Amino acid sequence: MKGLIKKDLYIARSSLKILLAVFIIFLIMGIAEGSNLFFFPAMMSMSIMLSTFSYDERSKTCAYIASMPKGRQNYIKAKYFSTIIVIIITTIITCLLELSIDMIQNKLEIASVMISCLLCIAIVSSIIALIYPTIFKFGIEKSRIGIFIAIFVIAGIFAVAADFLPKSFLYNIENILGHFWLIICPIVALILLIISYNVSKKIFFNKEF
Repeated sequence: MKGLIKKDLYIARSSLKILLAVFIIFLIMGIAEGSNLFFFPAMMSMSIMLSTFSYDERSKTCAYIASMPKGRQNYIKAKYFSTIIVIIITTIITCLLELSIDMIQNKLEIASVMISCLLCIAIVSSIIALIYPTIFKFGIEKSRIGIFIAIFVIAGIFAVAADFLPKSFLYNIENILGHFWLIICPIVALILLIISYNVSKKIFFNKEF
């Protein structure tokens, strides 16, 4: 499995220039305008990891790995682990940049940045949990349009809910949950990832090449 993780990280390395450009944009906009772009680098890193599926499909890597002992299981584990590793590293770098920007602007809020970091990892991990079984089922090329539609639909639902739900309703939910949502979000993300992994494993084990 380690070899498969290294393979995905090596493939993703070719897109480091794109990710570096994202960090530079994040830094410039953060200093100039104080824009909150915390989730953008993590989402970009997720998109970069999706490109590893395209590489595997073009090179017929899946068929070769599937023929090896425990190849299918290790392939799925590697995809999830490599993606989570990249997202965590990207979010930590973003967190450090955000702290640096706050120090430059003399408004350092460590607790707020750490909360954003935790939520970023939890939310992006949840998105991965939702879309990876679809990719294993239909392939990246067939799933790409559906993935982007799903992401926009989810984002739209949250945006509409925030605009149309009474503020008193949202305020009551916040009061009920208190600080427990900081624990609930990572737990929900972890549960979704476990379910997603098992669904993907079942799909991939029954897939013919």
